[in-house]
Amino acid sequence: MVPMVWILDHTLRERRFIEDTANMYRGRGRSKTSSASSRGGNRGRQGGDMRSFRVSAELDLNTAKEEEKPYTGTLLKTSENFFSWILSNMDDLTEIFSCETKFVFLKNVFTKFLNGIVYLLNHKEEENYALEPQISRWGHKFQQFLTYGENVKEGVVCNRDYRCVMNGKLGSHNLLFSASMDCFNQDICDFESLDPSSSILLKCSFDNQKKNSLERFKMYDWCVSLAAANIPHILVGFRTVDGIVNLLKLYTEDDLRNHGKAFWDINAGFTFVENVLSFIEKTTKTKPGTVFSFTKSSYTSHIKVEETNMENFPPKWFTEELEESGILEHGSHN
Repeated sequence: MVPMVWILDHTLRERRFIEDTANMYRGRGRSKTSSASSRGGNRGRQGGDMRSFRVSAELDLNTAKEEEKPYTGTLLKTSENFFSWILSNMDDLTEIFSCETKFVFLKNVFTKFLNGIVYLLNHKEEENYALEPQISRWGHKFQQFLTYGENVKEGVVCNRDYRCVMNGKLGSHNLLFSASMDCFNQDICDFESLDPSSSILLKCSFDNQKKNSLERFKMYDWCVSLAAANIPHILVGFRTVDGIVNLLKLYTEDDLRNHGKAFWDINAGFTFVENVLSFIEKTTKTKPGTVFSFTKSSYTSHIKVEETNMENFPPKWFTEELEESGILEHGSHN
């Protein structure tokens, strides 16, 4: 089941367009660290049939590592940026907030029920969140290599992120969520009104063929990302353990479904999420204003529920503004 999605925010903090990677490597004989020189004067365009896109590459994701600006944010800060966006766009959200119970989230674990609104935050312990900083940095560097206007000889800035806010529906649940957009296909996008249907997801991956980890796990995650945000393609760079990308391949949602059909069914996944949202809604209604933690055990459908002592979520300045706008009843966030 794929929820209906449309774009609500057209304000760009950063515009990214996919590079003409086929032209980047045609007859150039580049070294691992010199491919940035093709970025200067020629704005790339993707021609031909994108569905058959497959090209050998040689991208060193360790380029300019010493000059990188690492990620310094937090999941909580990202959620606060989302709440700020909501307050700045209340005129466009009046109809959405007038619906019955709705879910507002980046990704869900922590929730709080306020006047029929369930706020979801994907919470991770700090030490777990930074387990693989090198792999995360490689992902940002891969995006830098593959987007127009970037100079890969410069250190990657990991704090930059362009996000789209979307409204959708899964079963009976109304959703308002934020998703990161990696880049846009300039051949089909409207520069004045960019939306996910003209975007391309960029991912960098190590393919462990012995464990079928690509088909079993990563392709499932990628398929969900495409389906949930209405993104047509994902461009994957396959890297070595040392961070050298040697192959680029383009996939559609159908491609990913076919690769993973022996291991998973995305429709079953959406059904499970719909049931979990119903469970979260029922649970949070029992104690409005309480922050709950919902934890799913690996490889099972069991959901563990705990009350937490987490305070100021959503932040007080956000709920007070919603009270002033008439979205929340006064005092309902206490």
